[in-house]
Amino acid sequence: MDDLVALARRWRPDLVLWDPLCVPAAVAAEVTGAAHARFLWGQDNIAWLRAKQLEAAAAARRRGPPRPGRAGTRCGR
Repeated sequence: MDDLVALARRWRPDLVLWDPLCVPAAVAAEVTGAAHARFLWGQDNIAWLRAKQLEAAAAARRRGPPRPGRAGTRCGR
């Protein structure tokens, strides 16, 4: 990553397009103040998974902490 940031500082790009396999390019763009965008070559699974994780976390917050014995009742105990 250090080499990529050093290259970007020398090059001083206006725009950096990066794909899901080269996340450090976004870091290099931020460090140099360049605009950047993620270029997808397929389905955006990362954003979908992140949205699902946020939904699950919100649902867990609404339910509150697990109560003792709750898992046992779901397992038939």
